[in-house]
Amino acid sequence: MRLDQLIVARLTAEQKNISRAHIQRHIKAKGVLVNGKKHKKPHAPVNETDVIEYDQKAILGDYIDYKKEDVHELDKSWIIHDEKDFFVINKPPFITSEACSGENFLVHRLDKGTSGVLVIARSLQAQNELQKQWKNRTVKKFYQAIVSGHLSPLKGAIEGALYRSQTNRKKMAISKHPKAREARTEYEVIRYFMHNQMPVSHVLFMPLTGRTHQIRVHSATLGFPIVGDPIYGHEDMNEKFGARHQILHSQKLVIAHPQTKKELSFEAPLPDDFVRLLEAE
Repeated sequence: MRLDQLIVARLTAEQKNISRAHIQRHIKAKGVLVNGKKHKKPHAPVNETDVIEYDQKAILGDYIDYKKEDVHELDKSWIIHDEKDFFVINKPPFITSEACSGENFLVHRLDKGTSGVLVIARSLQAQNELQKQWKNRTVKKFYQAIVSGHLSPLKGAIEGALYRSQTNRKKMAISKHPKAREARTEYEVIRYFMHNQMPVSHVLFMPLTGRTHQIRVHSATLGFPIVGDPIYGHEDMNEKFGARHQILHSQKLVIAHPQTKKELSFEAPLPDDFVRLLEAE
């Protein structure tokens, strides 16, 4: 088991539901002791017999402060599927995935500015079962986006291993670094159109891997940044489009039910600002 998973499991057993993302932040920032040795890597392998020491009060205190800064009560209108083990929402832009999960468990994440289908587990066990599908790449993911320029050819695939940018830590970049992780994104242009005399493309992206900022980096690397992207786009262009966040939407996910293994498909309608851009040609 990973270090972050074990700490989450132990806190959950004590009725203290702390998100794994917060535990990861704590480990990276302050470290925890494993058999007397300080670790700052959340994914470090551990087992139940290891002696793990951490400051529970500090973890809980920091979490309360963090939640105060970024708390959004789950709006029932966001829910598109709900059952005992998990539920699915249409996450609005500007809200972090973690804020949407509350005291539940994120199965995967969407960037703050990205909207759409987000799966949230109601228990650590359900989270683990569902996350296996992401790890094994059996989940089918479909994203819609508006990109600057007329993306060509109309259909293709973008490949490029991703790693943290060495010049800007907020960015990911295609890299030959030995720790760069392979990434592949297939795409298909839905249509070309003009917006205020600027060429744009409505595109369907199908990422086969799930790296941080993957679609955003791959699209921008081709020279067609996603409209509104504050990191990989162009500020002057974003202003011309009137986009306040990347116009990227997780439109559809196909997964297997964590218990019955029945195929399930979830879709989320496009947000209003996305629709307005499509209609403003």
